[in-house]
Amino acid sequence: NFEGGIDPSSIDLKAGTADVKYNIYVARVAVVEITGNTRTKDAVIRRELRVRPGQVLNTDAIKRDYERLNSLGFFSKIEPDIKEGPDPKKPQLVTVVWHVTEQRTAQASVGFGYSGGLTGQGLYGTLGFSDNNLHGTGNSASIQFEKGARTSVAQLSASVPYLGSTPQSMKYSLSGSLFTNSSTYYYPVYNVSTSGITSIGCSVN
Repeated sequence: NFEGGIDPSSIDLKAGTADVKYNIYVARVAVVEITGNTRTKDAVIRRELRVRPGQVLNTDAIKRDYERLNSLGFFSKIEPDIKEGPDPKKPQLVTVVWHVTEQRTAQASVGFGYSGGLTGQGLYGTLGFSDNNLHGTGNSASIQFEKGARTSVAQLSASVPYLGSTPQSMKYSLSGSLFTNSSTYYYPVYNVSTSGITSIGCSVN
């Protein structure tokens, strides 16, 4: 944005000259607004944004923020918008608005099957549930059960992409899983086996 005009004090009628002054304003972000999210918490969206109040408006940075939000998988539609204001007396300040449309992030599954033979599972059923935006926190969790006449499997996993809200704690993520299975086969003799695995990981983003 810019404002310009003739400086009245510089007008020289005899010479036919005058000074023209321009005031150029670099657009800066004054406010970042988020609309449309009914489940996902504002803090979960804002921690992905790198364009923040006080910074010079940069279209490439807006595109990168769009990509970060889109990669979450929480939204079916994301629309950035640049509005004037909030102070009409300061045209260089603008408001960045993120319009988001949420989509379903939880999935549930139920299944049945039969596997015959000496090494088959026999009649079995499966039950699973997963959500990559648990309660709108951005955390993910999944649970899976499989139970059959000869086998039994259970798995629980969870992931926390940010351990806190401070810049330092947001560098760390945590994920973990619990897994156990057991099987009983009659080939060629009665055999029972069980196993369990527990894994927890921590990473720096």
